[in-house]
Amino acid sequence: MHHNSPLPLQSSSRRVAAALVGALVLGPLVLAGPATASPQPGGSCKKAGDTYTVRGRGTLTCKKVKGKLVWTAPSGDGSSGSASAASCKPPKGLTRSASVPFGTRAPAFLVSPKNHSYGSAAAIKAKGFNAINTSILIPYNSAGDLDFSREGGKAAWLCRLGQSLGDLKKAGLVVLVEGEVQAVDNPQGTEPGPVPDAIRAKVAQGISGLMPDLAKLMEQYKVEYFAPLGESEKWLGVDLTQANYPQWAATAKQTYKGKVFAQLFTGVPGQQAFGPLGLTPNLSNLDALGIVFGDWNCSANSLAYTDAYVQAARSQGVGTILASELGGTTKPQNAAAAQACMQQVVDRYGTRQTGVLFMDNDQKMPGSQSVEGQWPETFVLSLR
Repeated sequence: MHHNSPLPLQSSSRRVAAALVGALVLGPLVLAGPATASPQPGGSCKKAGDTYTVRGRGTLTCKKVKGKLVWTAPSGDGSSGSASAASCKPPKGLTRSASVPFGTRAPAFLVSPKNHSYGSAAAIKAKGFNAINTSILIPYNSAGDLDFSREGGKAAWLCRLGQSLGDLKKAGLVVLVEGEVQAVDNPQGTEPGPVPDAIRAKVAQGISGLMPDLAKLMEQYKVEYFAPLGESEKWLGVDLTQANYPQWAATAKQTYKGKVFAQLFTGVPGQQAFGPLGLTPNLSNLDALGIVFGDWNCSANSLAYTDAYVQAARSQGVGTILASELGGTTKPQNAAAAQACMQQVVDRYGTRQTGVLFMDNDQKMPGSQSVEGQWPETFVLSLR
């Protein structure tokens, strides 16, 4: 989700931070009812019925569980903070669509849909789109362990993720989901950044351990496309991506029957990405390659890097090449030229036949390019 010229890269950093720092990681707590401390799901409380609002996540409620007064998670029922078994069951009748996806790339939509120009899945569908590409956030701590403590535990995290996916599926959308990593204690509004070198391998190992759980969830909710870690080389480096992504894909496919894809970080000259380094990505076990193209000017470097990715995918038997993220983070200086560039990308890689999703950035970011009511909306709809 980072793009291909220095300025958009900086803007994208701010957009990712604003959109995703809170994604599936509880933000600071804000008092909304009687309380004397900062509650955590499963912690003790004093009076049944007291509430505490968790910014961007919902409300903790003081309830009696097994004879004890405890704070329950926003959708929870027990002392561990995990959500109830009933609330974690996928809606009945979910199916996996074979439709070509045309829609929006909205990273924070699972947690904060109002950060994007479409405030609900129903609004996306009503506009004439049929798809969304969104992200989950996998939190890790300073020791390199995956850390779901601020979510009330891994089970509660997976449950809330499933509930959000269920909303998208019930609205009738084709759903693409990408993993993303974020330091659990990273201050809100800051760049997620690469994983520190000292713990990169441990974080990668944690993702390997988490993959069966994610694959099971993606299958339960009949998600159409799943990327174990979007732009993995941006966060973990090219070396660990090469070493781990094929195995993550293989593990996912043991349970998940949709399309496993990779969304590669395009980068700019000199950056740690496959294209700038002149390296060929190992795309083993993938069903699809998602193209990221945020360079409004269609520069020679951006096209050359993307050409190399597409060539690698085709030579390694990857069956689907789609535009999973088109468009820069800030508005282009020349909208007509930018639209012509995006059309060039669609035509060059044949993605009108396979799918196009346009970046819908955080509305609070200064100068951000969004989709609803603007030329990207008309552009994508014209391709359907």
